[in-house]
Amino acid sequence: MNIPGNETIIAWTKEQLNKFAFVLNEHLQGRSYVAGDTIILADYSIIHTESFKEAIPFDWGPFPYLNSYFDRLRLSPHWAATAPDSPEAIGRIPQSPIVQP
Repeated sequence: MNIPGNETIIAWTKEQLNKFAFVLNEHLQGRSYVAGDTIILADYSIIHTESFKEAIPFDWGPFPYLNSYFDRLRLSPHWAATAPDSPEAIGRIPQSPIVQP
């Protein structure tokens, strides 16, 4: 279904995303993860939003520390083993093959 968006809401949302992406980008300067050099629960609560980046009409170019952060987290074996395949899969129980005894 292709429903046109509300341009006022889209503009406001982009403004908010720009404001908060700037804050997180600056915070990540000199850090590998949100709280330093170790992945913590807060990092996993942020990384799931990365799968939406391609779906959002937003210029992520001005946020190099944030983009590097997402790149690092994507390489985490724990995240890679559990990451959703697509934004639509977020919050759904993954389908696993049935193993026959």
